[in-house]
Amino acid sequence: MRLSFSLLLLSLFAVLIGIRACTLGVRATYHHAASYNEGWNTYYSHYAAVGHPLYGTKPQRLATNYPPISFHLEAALGRLLGDLNFAGRIISIVAFIWVATCTGFTVRLATGESWAAISATFFCVAWFSPFAPYNIGVNDPQMLAHALMLTGVVLYAASERSTPILVASCVFFCIGGFTKHSLLAFPLAVTLDILWRSRLRFAFWIGTAAVTLTLLALLTLWVDGPYLLEHLLSPRRYLPSRALFISSIFFRIYLPGLVLSTIWCLTAARRSRARFLALALPISLLVGVAFAGGSGVSVNVLYDAWIAIAMIAAMVLADAIAIARKGSLRTSAVAIVAVAIASAVPILAGFYSAVPPRAVLAQEDRVYAQDVAYLKNRPGPAICFDLLLCYEAGKPLFYEPFATGERIATGRLDPNVIASELANLKYSVIQTDQGVTYFPPTVLDALNSHYRIDRQSALSVFYVPLP
Repeated sequence: MRLSFSLLLLSLFAVLIGIRACTLGVRATYHHAASYNEGWNTYYSHYAAVGHPLYGTKPQRLATNYPPISFHLEAALGRLLGDLNFAGRIISIVAFIWVATCTGFTVRLATGESWAAISATFFCVAWFSPFAPYNIGVNDPQMLAHALMLTGVVLYAASERSTPILVASCVFFCIGGFTKHSLLAFPLAVTLDILWRSRLRFAFWIGTAAVTLTLLALLTLWVDGPYLLEHLLSPRRYLPSRALFISSIFFRIYLPGLVLSTIWCLTAARRSRARFLALALPISLLVGVAFAGGSGVSVNVLYDAWIAIAMIAAMVLADAIAIARKGSLRTSAVAIVAVAIASAVPILAGFYSAVPPRAVLAQEDRVYAQDVAYLKNRPGPAICFDLLLCYEAGKPLFYEPFATGERIATGRLDPNVIASELANLKYSVIQTDQGVTYFPPTVLDALNSHYRIDRQSALSVFYVPLP
């Protein structure tokens, strides 16, 4: 009875947070950009759709610093839906659902406990909720890459006596790497676990990876051009203070779960079929903290870590269920309360959503449509800080604020080149946010000297050349 009550309470929390997560699906139906990355991904998916090589030239001001698979998938779905950006949002939502499902499948294979599997899925959804507005229901390859990686995890958990399933697992990991190359934790953990278990399977695994990665590289070379590595390694600043800030966010929210997971890794991992999680957790933390200092990154660099913690917490719950079935009231309470405490902060945070109310979204859509109409009526090249706005207005991508700003900040591009273009009135209109971000002082001085504000909306400020 006490076990059933605990699981019922857990289910109620799952329903409430699921309702909160549904707001992301509602937001996906609105047209204005949910993030800066949406316009960027839409431009490059458009290039993939029209057959323009993504890596056909060396990066100058523009850099396609993601692998190609997400762009081509979005291009294919976008042709069917007639909207590339909406296609990217649909892919993100479906991928997130699959990620949560895969956490449950993995725990089910490792423990045999259905309730533990359901709990893993719930933990994944709940723990992503505070940060979901940035990557879920957003045109961004983050969740697609995680979905491919977690498919590889599930297949590996199911591949104990099956070589074909092991091959399929390796292939999915490789495809995930060609979707987002920074998701290293799970493929590295699985590779080390295979090495630990069987040298023969390890050799087979490495051979499969080598063949798959070679074929994907040759396909990319054929379809998208020869400069993939130059684009992926496009320079950006590294800020230790940013690494500290982002890492502190993670550890403040997930410290109880991290402590519980560490105990499991040290005491119970060897007895589990999911022993690779004891490797995935520290690798994901090390990789995430290292990447967190990169300019432009956010807490998404630690997503692998809390996916691992969600699965480990559910396996601890499976142990708690076993204790509750045969133990005393006291031992049952201690076991279940331990999991509850470990997950309390993320669960409570899951009730928060940064998605604005529908009325606000609708008003922003109306303003956005007016901004697009204004931009369409200004012939000539444009600079947009909202890249989706420029794309919807039919403007070619000449200036990508983030990549150009990073090249200037790292000394690869002279800001006087951009300032000279503004002085010569190359651009018919320049759209910025209220803070005019990403313009260095030299370029900002040229903007203020040679351009004037022609339109100011609730979302944007538009500059045009002085008469």
